[in-house]
Amino acid sequence: MSRSKKLIMVGALCFLLIIYLIYRTNPIPPTLKGFYQSEWVSDVGGTEGKIIQISIWEDGRFVEFITNRQVNRGTLKKIDDMQYYFDGNEADFDIILNSDNSFQIKIPRLNNGEPIELKNVDDIPCTFAAQWDDVEEYKAYLK
Repeated sequence: MSRSKKLIMVGALCFLLIIYLIYRTNPIPPTLKGFYQSEWVSDVGGTEGKIIQISIWEDGRFVEFITNRQVNRGTLKKIDDMQYYFDGNEADFDIILNSDNSFQIKIPRLNNGEPIELKNVDDIPCTFAAQWDDVEEYKAYLK
């Protein structure tokens, strides 16, 4: 291999290394969209497990579910770089989006009022078509 070809290869490798280092030091911030879900959390009595789910559309709409029951819906507004305000028909809340595309919310009557972490499980929002006769009971967790 000639000297000029070696210099070109070394230059190309250095260029790729520089691009990689720039990417690693300036990661792309996450986008708040899609379907977020918690692990199982307990209610105030600590007896039943519930899962919190939130679907977020790119046009600023959201729907909140507790164990597949729709309990809240509304719009969200970007407040700051990673901070958002959710204006719901049943409850309002703020979140701060973490770099791993997760966030925490507090629901007064779940998880002893401690923050509940929701992780992004898909970039596509999901809804549940099932009709439940106990939705009002689940909405009460938000109060």
